[in-house]
Amino acid sequence: DYMNGNGGNGNNTQGGGSEPGGETTTVGDLKPGDGEEVTILDETTEVEDGLENKVVIPGGFGIASDSGTNVEDGIVIEDEDGNQFVWIPVSVLDEETGEKTPIHTSTGDIIIDYTRIDFGERYGSYSDYSEAMPTDEIESVNANGGYYIGRYEAGDGSSTEFRTAETGVDGTVVIKKNQIPYNWISRANAKTKAEGMDTAQSYTTATTKLVSSYAWDTALDFIQKANSDSEHSNYATSSPEGNYSGDLIRTGQTTAVSNIYDMGGNLWEYTTESYSPMRYPCVPRGGSYHYYYDGPAGSRNDELAGASIC
Repeated sequence: DYMNGNGGNGNNTQGGGSEPGGETTTVGDLKPGDGEEVTILDETTEVEDGLENKVVIPGGFGIASDSGTNVEDGIVIEDEDGNQFVWIPVSVLDEETGEKTPIHTSTGDIIIDYTRIDFGERYGSYSDYSEAMPTDEIESVNANGGYYIGRYEAGDGSSTEFRTAETGVDGTVVIKKNQIPYNWISRANAKTKAEGMDTAQSYTTATTKLVSSYAWDTALDFIQKANSDSEHSNYATSSPEGNYSGDLIRTGQTTAVSNIYDMGGNLWEYTTESYSPMRYPCVPRGGSYHYYYDGPAGSRNDELAGASIC
């Protein structure tokens, strides 16, 4: 799931970002200590991470107890029911300087654009894949300097056993650890489920939707650049942290990268991107648990999603 970290009208309502005396509230200030509960904020609040990067927390969410305190480590927010999302910072144009705002990391500043990227891991020609920039997304990103992506693959909160073709699509979508992944669903139904999550959870300051190719690729670009000095610097093209064991597993059982799980492996994940040959119009991303489909996080597939499930 993708989530705009702002009000439903695309505008950021700030409140509570500065303490009396002008001191800036940080992610660390809001992160619960041992044994403490998550503090759910009433209003959308702008704070800073430990390296002075802007982070916008929608009202109705709080900083998770296992969140990072710098964006490169993954700033995790959660709602009252424990659904979790991770902040992806984006460089936006500073109207005063005419330059893009850098994202500060422990190894230096990086620029993150909100864009689609061809990582070279795909079936067919990249020119056959397409998606127009979603207006609501770019407006939200420019207003907030980032967006949120689900920390885990979408789970079926109503299932206790792995789903089959006969399970149906009436289950509740959750973004939590140790859930049954929400498979055996068409992209049309997945899109409806994702777009309805904000209403189902009574979000009033954030909107949810199925992830776009822009949100997916930008998240991967951020992960790679923010971890340029580690084994995750080529995460889009090599994602050994994912599950390629041959067996589907519950959400959040692998190794997180910038606090995000399973962008590579476990399940191919639908996006709103399209593939031009109408036989395969849907575009799943990121590989699956099948050992013979060892697609990394940046991979695009045009052959798994037939027209009948789009």
